[in-house]
Amino acid sequence: MNVQLDRTLIYRTKRRARDDGLTQDERVAINLLWRRGIKVPILTRVFKVGKNTIYYKALTGEADSYPNSPRSNSARDTNDLIERMGEEAAWKQFVTDEMIQACNAELAKDLEQMRLAR
Repeated sequence: MNVQLDRTLIYRTKRRARDDGLTQDERVAINLLWRRGIKVPILTRVFKVGKNTIYYKALTGEADSYPNSPRSNSARDTNDLIERMGEEAAWKQFVTDEMIQACNAELAKDLEQMRLAR
């Protein structure tokens, strides 16, 4: 076989992570949406970051592509903030209508794909 994959094309077409990372408000919102049942693949599309970033920065403080260390400060801080404020108060402060609409749109896309797969 003489034909090989073009590594440059593969690299250029990979989804690029946002340069600015996640803000504290976004980390809290992600955590709250996840607690309400929004799966990580949906959150990756809504917030345009990778799943490992979401786990490491907003949820558990652990991810395969990040250093093995105790829970990251941002994940610990996010969870601590939510516990101090309470989920409902944090929801009102950090989750925007745009975030909810984006989640609903992605959920609808997933549902349509499931219907087409039948």
